Amino acid sequence: MNEILIFRKGGRKLRELGDVEYLKISTISDNYVEKGTSFLAQHGLSLLIEVKKGKSVVKILLDTGQFSSTVLYNMRLMNINPNSVDLIFLSHCHNDHTGGIVGLLEEMEKKVPVVAHPEIFRENYNFQGIISSNGMVEENSREKITEKGGQIILIKEPFQIYDGVISTGEVERIIDFEGKGLGTFNLKGGKLIPDDLKDDMSIVVNVKNKGLFIITGCAHAGILNIINHAVKITGNTKVYGIMGGLHLVGSSKEKIQKTINGIADFNPEKIVAGHCTGLEAIAEFSSAFGEKFSYMHVGKIVEVFS
Repeated sequence: MNEILIFRKGGRKLRELGDVEYLKISTISDNYVEKGTSFLAQHGLSLLIEVKKGKSVVKILLDTGQFSSTVLYNMRLMNINPNSVDLIFLSHCHNDHTGGIVGLLEEMEKKVPVVAHPEIFRENYNFQGIISSNGMVEENSREKITEKGGQIILIKEPFQIYDGVISTGEVERIIDFEGKGLGTFNLKGGKLIPDDLKDDMSIVVNVKNKGLFIITGCAHAGILNIINHAVKITGNTKVYGIMGGLHLVGSSKEKIQKTINGIADFNPEKIVAGHCTGLEAIAEFSSAFGEKFSYMHVGKIVEVFS
């Protein structure tokens, strides 16, 4: 595709959702690799989303991993040219999802839209040991992203990236056990304030004759909140697939089971989870969903045809 159209349609519900005829999701960066492969794993996520409609093709990079060197290495093994990316979508501020952005932009010979929430550049910290920055690191500042050709577009409302492809925008949180107590802090006015990660956004693709395919970064907003939000803003109740990090690592068995039950209510055909999902949750999902579930790893490719 030569150009990509970015706009927001008025109102809480998008007027015209549209659809795509083909969806391909390639896992470029994840916490896991399969035995016997030459890929590199890292704590972080990067997914290449490719959609087709007629002769039109769009490629969206959801997140850029923690280190660009790892992402670029895996891209080469997967025969993915960084210059083929039409748009970069940052799901939230954490550096394991944003750390590679400037390094990737340096490999691109064109200006690239970078879509994120307006709060993506806030000061964000964690206390895993000594206090440390958890957000956009200095080398990935707004100024440096722009200098390297990134066209920053900050939108917190749902909007249409391409026909049949939307950003959830800021996710409405209605599930009582999700989207709380995330353990990171924002620095405002010299005070550390608990962070509820309002900037957590996902991508939703409407595949013709199939339904919605929801692609998350970490699902800090809660995967059930994200699914319900996607259904609400699109008006489409058919959820065909879910892929990404589900942030259930360290969660209680009760929360994992509630999440499984909630997802089962939507009866998706495909569930692919990794990164921050956690091994216990992955095992429980595999048991609950059988052949509909698979774990995410570098090199994992999911294709959906209309």
